[in-house]
Amino acid sequence: MLHNTLLHRQIQKSQAVNKSQWGDKKTSSNTPHQVNQVVNNAAAETHFQKRHVYLATAVVNVISSCGVRVPCRALLDSGSQLNFVTTSLIQQLGIKKYRKDTPISGIGAQECRSEFVASITFESRTSAYKAIIETNLMSRISDYQASQEIDISLWKIPNDIQLADPSFCKSNQIDMLLGAELFFDLFMPGEYRISRDLPTLRNTKLGWVVAGSASASNSSSHCHIVTKPSLTSLDKLVRSFFETESHDIPITTESEEEHQCEEYFKKYTTLNSEGKFVVKLPFKENPIISLGDSLSSARKRFLSLENKLNKDKELKKSYISFMQEYEALGHMTPLKKGSIPRVHYVIPHHCVMKPESSSTKLRVVFDASAKTTSGRSLNDILMVGPTVQPDLFSIVLKFRMHRYVFTADITKMYRQVLLSEEDQAFQLIFWRSKTDMPLQLYKLNTVTYGTAPASYLATRCLVKIADDKQDKFYRASQAVKNNFYVDDCLAGADNIDDAHELLNEIISLLKTGNFELKKFCANNPMILKEISEDDKEKLVTFHQSEIIKTLGLIWDPSQDVFKFCFNDEKISKINTQITKRTVLADLARLFDPLGLLGPVIVIGKLFLQELWKLNMTWDDKLHIEKAQKWINYICQFSDLSKLNIPRYVLRPSAKTIELHAFSDSSLNTFGSCVYLRSVDENN
Repeated sequence: MLHNTLLHRQIQKSQAVNKSQWGDKKTSSNTPHQVNQVVNNAAAETHFQKRHVYLATAVVNVISSCGVRVPCRALLDSGSQLNFVTTSLIQQLGIKKYRKDTPISGIGAQECRSEFVASITFESRTSAYKAIIETNLMSRISDYQASQEIDISLWKIPNDIQLADPSFCKSNQIDMLLGAELFFDLFMPGEYRISRDLPTLRNTKLGWVVAGSASASNSSSHCHIVTKPSLTSLDKLVRSFFETESHDIPITTESEEEHQCEEYFKKYTTLNSEGKFVVKLPFKENPIISLGDSLSSARKRFLSLENKLNKDKELKKSYISFMQEYEALGHMTPLKKGSIPRVHYVIPHHCVMKPESSSTKLRVVFDASAKTTSGRSLNDILMVGPTVQPDLFSIVLKFRMHRYVFTADITKMYRQVLLSEEDQAFQLIFWRSKTDMPLQLYKLNTVTYGTAPASYLATRCLVKIADDKQDKFYRASQAVKNNFYVDDCLAGADNIDDAHELLNEIISLLKTGNFELKKFCANNPMILKEISEDDKEKLVTFHQSEIIKTLGLIWDPSQDVFKFCFNDEKISKINTQITKRTVLADLARLFDPLGLLGPVIVIGKLFLQELWKLNMTWDDKLHIEKAQKWINYICQFSDLSKLNIPRYVLRPSAKTIELHAFSDSSLNTFGSCVYLRSVDENN
């Protein structure tokens, strides 16, 4: 028997099987939902002469779209980080599937892909156990189990033991694979060894499973490991690096889910008596069905956080201050004792430090991706929503076209948008400022940073203001739609009076939705003549993500130039272990959205290319010479802080504007550069 669940090697069968043993097929609807993941599959095959190894299988009841219980045969596999189901079973169940492209690589670099996922509910036949899981669809999961039928009539299995799979000894199709997410949760106390030469019976919530070896004429067994790496900090750095390097024109076609999210926003978004937006969470799955218990895990994480805070007085003081302000502003309120909604979700939280911020050094982040006992989180069942603002590259380019410019920031933008009262049950948190106080549940009353649709909901409200008020504030409405990156405004005009007027108009427009601008900067003080000194900033730092940058782009309005700030605390040191992983991390922290440092950064890319040619793994330590070469390179970035690049790229009162593009290549790299040439009346 070749039990190779993901490499799909061919095995000869005496006859083809065209449908599941459990019933006929049904068609299902198809909703595109693009998500990219990477899955690694390491497989090893071992042959045993005259021994057959039984893998743990169970027959469970899967709930169809009509509520009908359909039996299917599941393989329990602790070596898989993913759950799998056959496409034919999903069709039979009539369950909706979603596009989720998952490349899977196996031993010997063999590859296959899972293109869809589906959320399924299954129940034990022998207990009250029930679970909701996300499964990856495959045309085939495994070869038939068992690979050959064995006579077990002489096996002395006690009558009071209820087998999870009564036909474990017969060769049948595998319809589903339950991975490590559930594997160990399924096992219960209880083990029975039939005899020394026979498999062991182990008690689970699905019944007693049979696992182990028994005599057979000829057999082979197979074990496998499937890993699905999460978006670790390195993954985010890789993604950030290549997103920054790519300036392709974005595809504006909405997916079906994005369209549904837009329609949901239009249907349910309202204004309250104070003129504030009230939105609803855009669910794509029914939370009553999909969410399990979250109280226990959230409580454990809060107690762990509390223990950490108690060891750092300054951190605890800042955390308490943040939460006290949160409550004082009415953005969170305590739940009355005994009033926990029947269907709810408790969000764990932690803090991130932002030392470069002029206002809030500490920010509390809410983790709505924390799994419940069903294996699903709040973010798993929410729509993310489409991007409704231009990308940062486009905004900064436009920012360079105006002679007089200003920037500003919407203060606490997400928290100016209220969440409907019925949805606040899905934004509960634990909090107390002192350990001797009772642990209190609070509800978050506004759009919360850390929930999947937060950015969409907040920025979509800005777009709605612009659309609704464009008759009265036309210039400001265009600026809000075209010159905002999340909560940052970068706009301008060709003379001081127009810039000043535009700023005031934007302020007035945003006030209609209870959004307030702060942190003003301008390259001419007359633009900000009505702004208090407390609300002004001296420098503007451009951000694209939460990743702390080694090298970042800033704008100095006093000189009206772009500069690069260097953070030497984030670079690798010669006394630390330099690996391919740390090299990529250093490179990805170089934030250059306009490509101004292309000739410098390409040297780092070529160095990384050398490491790939050496077939080094991510964590192989670099030879001392190469490590020193990398340190010498990265330390030179401090010299870039002396570089001043004019922000304004035109001549005042230009008559003509031309674009001149150049490109060239060498054996190692290629590049291009586009210049803008403007000619005024004096030529």
